[in-house]
Amino acid sequence: MIVISSKAVRRLDDLGRVVIPKELRKLLDVGGGDVLDIWYDYEEDVVKIRKHRVDELDD
Repeated sequence: MIVISSKAVRRLDDLGRVVIPKELRKLLDVGGGDVLDIWYDYEEDVVKIRKHRVDELDD
C-alpha cells in the first residue's frame, strides 16, 4: 500500500470556514461543487475528510 501524507495549517475565518489547500484538493481529486464527507474521529482526535462516494448519496 502506498501512503501519501500531506499537512497544512489553516485559520478558520469569521464564519467558521477553512480553505482546503490546493495540494490536498489534488490528492482528494475534488473541486468546486464536489461533495465531501467530513467527520471527527474521537479515537485519533482528528477531523477527517474524504470525497463522497456517489453510491452513498442520500435521497
